[in-house]
Amino acid sequence: MYGVKITVVKTEFYPEFVVDVNTDIEKDFGLCPFFKVGQVFIIKSIDEIPPDFCSWAWADIQRDLAIILFGGQPTPVLKNPYSMYVCCDEGLRPVIFKLERVDLNE
Repeated sequence: MYGVKITVVKTEFYPEFVVDVNTDIEKDFGLCPFFKVGQVFIIKSIDEIPPDFCSWAWADIQRDLAIILFGGQPTPVLKNPYSMYVCCDEGLRPVIFKLERVDLNE
């Protein structure tokens, strides 16, 4: 049985874009509050979102999770052909994830 290891590899924040937000959140706004670099999640199914995982990020990466989970090899091919880098599309504070297919029987 296979699963996907989701690793948070980078979090970004673009304060220069926050000035365009229609509320006064600049002083309280920063990196994504859901993820920290180094966090790891293991999934067995694309139908079950891990606890405390951002639902917007999940929606953004779910298609890529399915590709990796079912043995697809995305382009460009990394050294591990069953892995890829993806990100959520939050333009002010995106998060970059590494997805890797893992054998859950090991």
